Amino acid sequence: MPAVPEETVLFYRCARRDLVLLKFILEAYEGMSTMSTVDKVAGIVRISIPAGFVADVEGLLKALAGEISLQQATFPPLPETAHTLHSER
Repeated sequence: MPAVPEETVLFYRCARRDLVLLKFILEAYEGMSTMSTVDKVAGIVRISIPAGFVADVEGLLKALAGEISLQQATFPPLPETAHTLHSER
């Protein structure tokens, strides 16, 4: 049986005017996902989804795409070393 990932990370492009609304809606579904803004100018957000909620969150995002400017995007994740730069000094 294949291993189930602990979390799924998706990137979306969202109109700047809709970023706060998207965050509030995702937060209302407590525990189903977390959102962080990767590039506020381009409207790129990173959505982390725990195992077991992927289908639910994808369904929610698909429904939201009909209401706000939201589309899945490709965005390279930060290298692992980016998180440890300050601790290596």
